[in-house]
Amino acid sequence: DPQISANKYGIREKTERGIGVWMDGLNSTGTSNLALHKTAAIGTILKITNPMTKSVTYAKVVGKFNDNAETFNAIVVLSKSAAAYIGALDKRFQIEITYGVPLEE
Repeated sequence: DPQISANKYGIREKTERGIGVWMDGLNSTGTSNLALHKTAAIGTILKITNPMTKSVTYAKVVGKFNDNAETFNAIVVLSKSAAAYIGALDKRFQIEITYGVPLEE
């Protein structure tokens, strides 16, 4: 029963689908997969799936982002390397993210 294991670790999985965008300035080193997310805690690891290609990568949340022209309607902002791993060709792309959230959320 997945509910039992979720309680055991105090987290549950949350999946979001929508628009992702990537940003040049988000790389601390050339290869780091970093992400900005509005609600996930800093340090959360996101599982990132490109629904078109089924490519998967992981990225670490390092902060939140505000809505602007570039991020309008986006659910996540990724570093360029993370977007490249899943084959995102455009600046805005369809994305699915899954991550653990504490049960009290």
